[in-house]
Amino acid sequence: MVDASIAVQWFANEPGSANAAKLIEADTGPLAPNIMPAEAANAWWKKVRRGELSVSDLDEAIVVLLSLGVELIESARRSSVS
Repeated sequence: MVDASIAVQWFANEPGSANAAKLIEADTGPLAPNIMPAEAANAWWKKVRRGELSVSDLDEAIVVLLSLGVELIESARRSSVS
């Protein structure tokens, strides 16, 4: 299961990026919660605002992320307590 922190590492030079890359190099595509792309884009946008990532790199990261074939699965729903 891949979360946004792993996806961010795929496109940002951070500690753990090499290990994160192994997940997309595997024979089987990774699974991720369906909210992961939005969470990753939000994290990259924060990097753009801090000057750690260019807007063009952000655009490319989003396009590539969506083309990787990550299987998005429905996130667990919160149950309301009555």
